Amino acid sequence: MRERDLLNKDVVLAEEKERDKGSVIQTLENELKKLQNKIQGYKLEGQKLQKLIYQLEKDKQKYGIEAS
Repeated sequence: MRERDLLNKDVVLAEEKERDKGSVIQTLENELKKLQNKIQGYKLEGQKLQKLIYQLEKDKQKYGIEAS
């Protein structure tokens, strides 16, 4: 009887640990998705800024030629 109770207690503790680990894993996966979305946003912003810089450089050359 006592041994069965001890084994049952061990099983319950193991299940709790597994649930906790599952919760931690889920939290980390959610954080990973958030960071990946953030990185994607920064990449898109970088591409927009590169296009803008390119256009400004073209305008600079155009107006430099007009001024000379």
